[in-house]
Amino acid sequence: MTLTLLVGMLNLAFNVQRAKASGTIYIRADGSIEPPTAPMESVDNVTYTLTGNIEGSIVVERDNIVIDGVSHTVQGTGNGKGIDLSGRTDVKIKNVEIKTFEYGIWQQNSLNNSIYWSNITGNSYCGIFQTSDTTHTNIFGNNITTNNAIGIWLYGSDNSISGNNITSNGDGIWLEMCSGTAILENNITANSNDGIRLYLSSNCSVSGNNIIGHQHGIWLYESSNNSIYHNNLDNPIQVYDISWDYPQRTPSLNAWDNGSEGNYWSDYNGYDSDHDGIGDTPYFIDENNTDHYPLMGMFSSFNTSYGYAVDFVSNSSISDFSFNLSDIEVYPPEAILAFNVSGDSDTDGFLRVCIPKILINGSYVIMFDGEIITNITYPQVRELPCSNETYEYLYINYTHSEHTILINGTTTIPEFPSFLILPLFMTLTLLTIIICKRRHTRKSCSTSL
Repeated sequence: MTLTLLVGMLNLAFNVQRAKASGTIYIRADGSIEPPTAPMESVDNVTYTLTGNIEGSIVVERDNIVIDGVSHTVQGTGNGKGIDLSGRTDVKIKNVEIKTFEYGIWQQNSLNNSIYWSNITGNSYCGIFQTSDTTHTNIFGNNITTNNAIGIWLYGSDNSISGNNITSNGDGIWLEMCSGTAILENNITANSNDGIRLYLSSNCSVSGNNIIGHQHGIWLYESSNNSIYHNNLDNPIQVYDISWDYPQRTPSLNAWDNGSEGNYWSDYNGYDSDHDGIGDTPYFIDENNTDHYPLMGMFSSFNTSYGYAVDFVSNSSISDFSFNLSDIEVYPPEAILAFNVSGDSDTDGFLRVCIPKILINGSYVIMFDGEIITNITYPQVRELPCSNETYEYLYINYTHSEHTILINGTTTIPEFPSFLILPLFMTLTLLTIIICKRRHTRKSCSTSL
């Protein structure tokens, strides 16, 4: 009994030690974990899973691996680097909270790394930092908050920053000497200085972001040939170009619309006399920069399970979006697009919706709170003249409260969406190989008998 008790106590001590560790943990180039008592395990030297919280850093010396935090924490004391990816290629970091270091994640001479579904918070300088010799970083689906200086600071080219919540940092995103980087569909709000800084950066795309509640929404330093549209900007100073105050600096010249739609500007005071959701007059930024097609409402985009998105411009809040097909045994099947709109009661509401015709095409019916609406009713729906062979543009106007809108019509979505064809083909091929091997094995066995 005494021996059993001692063994149990040793096991308990070992488990407590693994549940929380202090100091630096290394993933060595040969796949080993040092120290071996660290709360991290891997059965294949590819996926490394945290089994407890870590009070210290992780230094990665191995390429082509996944670090899964399983919602555990890597915590520092205000200094150093939380996870060091210097010199690494194809490392994926997910589901981990990294906090209270100087730099949450550090990259130098790195390539093709991904950081997603993680919380990177409370670091004394920067949440995610990479030097100019690092390229092709993919940062998506993270919460990057309360980092004292900068949420994300990137040098280097061809990066992607998408679908992140970047809030309450010093600056939200800082691109320095970047080219070909995409900043897409992020919530960039309430950072104390600037939402996005472009410093000597060109040929970047900034689209579909909420850029709200900063000293400057977008700050520019000699950064031209960038494409900036479908963003929602609500800041005291929407855009600031350093050349405005320092004439010796080269002005930044950028495209602020895609040729038909621009950005939503909270201080735009123009009108929409033709009721198409686009302002009648341009939004003037400076003598070199103009949004020719300012949006009259905020932009939002909703993905469907078929790989196509439905875009809205509206002064309403849009919620409960869904897209479904009716009985698939009926051909062509009926598509049903549904969503709710809401706003301050008894005020005028509108939405401009862009629907890919592969989702809904041909004749369609618009139901507003269960009643059919047309171009001669109120609420009213009109097809806009910008509709083409690929997209259907509709404009619906109504009086605000909370309403449900359904758009029904036929669809040309194939029975098996195109993005499923390759996996289906691979699965069928694998099954065929397995069946053939089994038949061959049985035939060989029967012959030997």
